[in-house]
Amino acid sequence: MYPNDFSALGGIGKIYERKLSIPKDISVVGYDGIPLAKALMPPLTTLEQPSGEMGEDMAQQLISLIEDAQNTDVEQVVIKGKVYQGKSVKRLEVSRVSEKILAELFLYSYCILCIFMYIILLVC
Repeated sequence: MYPNDFSALGGIGKIYERKLSIPKDISVVGYDGIPLAKALMPPLTTLEQPSGEMGEDMAQQLISLIEDAQNTDVEQVVIKGKVYQGKSVKRLEVSRVSEKILAELFLYSYCILCIFMYIILLVC
């Protein structure tokens, strides 16, 4: 699994340079859900993140922090992504356990982003 779809593109290039086949020889999974991922051959399996919803939520949190600078409570927000099942994985069985792992991975990356935005707000 690559940290984002653009990294997966670079990895796919290296896989093809080694004359390997996706997904026959190796499976590739991205993270972002960019439109280009669906246009690849084979289409990239990726975790689509709802960027618009994430941006709206972060903007609302920043506005709340600006309006009430004394309140430094950090709110944990869960915004679920979804798996786009392309053809870059040889065998994909999405169980409840894997859905939970993907949801937690998404949550942690979102929390890191929120903390980063909070630090920027404090510095400014």
